[in-house]
Amino acid sequence: MRCLCVLKWLPSERAGECRSFRRVSTRFVGVTFPLMSAALILGGCASAPPEGDITITGSTTVRPLIAEIIPEYVVDHPLVRPIIEMAGSGDGLVKLCDGLSDISAASRPINELEIDRCESSGVDTAELRIANDAIVVFTSAQNDGVSCLTLEDLYALTGPESVGFNNWSDAQTFASELGSQTSFPDLPLTVVAPPLNSGTLDAYNSDAIKALATERNQSDSLRSDTVGVLDEAGLVTRARTESTPLGIAAYNRTVGQSSIKLLAINAGGGCVEPTPETIKTGEYALNRSLFIYANTESVRNNAAVESFVESLTSDFFMQEVTSKYALPLSPEDQSSAVAGFRRQISQVTE
Repeated sequence: MRCLCVLKWLPSERAGECRSFRRVSTRFVGVTFPLMSAALILGGCASAPPEGDITITGSTTVRPLIAEIIPEYVVDHPLVRPIIEMAGSGDGLVKLCDGLSDISAASRPINELEIDRCESSGVDTAELRIANDAIVVFTSAQNDGVSCLTLEDLYALTGPESVGFNNWSDAQTFASELGSQTSFPDLPLTVVAPPLNSGTLDAYNSDAIKALATERNQSDSLRSDTVGVLDEAGLVTRARTESTPLGIAAYNRTVGQSSIKLLAINAGGGCVEPTPETIKTGEYALNRSLFIYANTESVRNNAAVESFVESLTSDFFMQEVTSKYALPLSPEDQSSAVAGFRRQISQVTE
């Protein structure tokens, strides 16, 4: 057992308190969470370890990352109980803004409506960018009739004006009217996508649907006859039941799936396939970031939440864990993301 007496950023009534850190695991050794201003004394002081519940809501895309770190965390913090209630980015951010969760994961940035909701509820949040990811569109590996789609194609196939297109070729005339020169195959078409509260779907609509929908005075939403799959983990499995589907999913849900074919996207500069390199550089048009949002009051006033947030800023989480389910940030981007998150928590303004 090692005890750290620290002068902390916390309110005055908790400043200078002593905190104990068990060293059963060395995964987080060397992490100095900068929400604490300085370590002053190493020695034999004693205090109760963090305890209590932490409520974590949000993205099903980010859920595997959170689930991966919890076993390691609870070994070091046996009196803390993380509660995962992750049903989608939108659902999680609403609960965070309503004060019903301490931490929310998101596969897209928080939007203006959610920011306003937080402000109305008096909830301050801090944003931590944790990884790179992308949205991919895919079909079956046996579908040789398509390999690359333009944004106009995506709108013609999946947008709000495409209801009833049950064959890829049904969208041919519409896509041509939008300026596409892609030839669609004469094959059955079923669009399979995440549920409405999914950050993946929100990001897809924003990147692939919104511009043309706004131009055409349509809603920036997917066609209403889309097959929605509640759990993104089962989306590819559901798509495989269709002969030549058009699926929409997070990149990390499709890696290693030999039964499907990821389609290249042409956003005006030629066809670009989704690969770790093109996603990290932004060359692939449907790239995105994954985020953690924290209730800053919970972090400041709840030692259990604070300790869990510490683990989320560790190299173990942001490099080793994210590499299993997404694409880790570069060292420079990670440093910038963590520094910005810490400033928001400690309310330091530049």
